[in-house]
Amino acid sequence: MGDVFKGEKNYSRMISTLFVILTYSSGMPIMYLIGFIFYLVTYCVNKFLILSFYQKSRTLTRSIPMFIVGIFKIGIIIHLVMSMFMFTNKEGFLTQTTHEGFPPLIDIDKQ
Repeated sequence: MGDVFKGEKNYSRMISTLFVILTYSSGMPIMYLIGFIFYLVTYCVNKFLILSFYQKSRTLTRSIPMFIVGIFKIGIIIHLVMSMFMFTNKEGFLTQTTHEGFPPLIDIDKQ
């Protein structure tokens, strides 16, 4: 068949994308949708390539996924810390004018 599938590169790309999604998703919820689309396309493309082009990989064992499950804990902690920074920052909620009769959340003039 073709070349040997380099699964470690795919895993590293998916984990780095997961960390970016977890880091910024609390401030930008669209990141969840972007991540879903990325992982869906990655899954479909990898499945097609593994079944029709690449040789069977000997480097992909259960040790890599088990290691990644341990890294997920770090990702959750990063998500929580970045969420605290984003939600406790008053600068993100400052508004100068009212919109359609609603008062601003934090009024700049009163500070």
